[in-house]
Amino acid sequence: MATRVDKVAIPQNSLARDIAVVVVIKLQVVIAAAVFVFGPKQRLRVDAGSIERRFSGASEIAPITRTPVP
Repeated sequence: MATRVDKVAIPQNSLARDIAVVVVIKLQVVIAAAVFVFGPKQRLRVDAGSIERRFSGASEIAPITRTPVP
């Protein structure tokens, strides 16, 4: 049962507090992942030069060379 103080219910068990702490920690992990994994430095750079290279067929990745099998 919750006690009422100035029309705000305060839970007497710590389950609600524990759930709130876990949710806050999860939000912090998700935000950190968004910044470090999907941040601006990890995004492709799109400018006129990169678009021209893409349309002209120039590859930024070295082609795979195969050695003949003896």
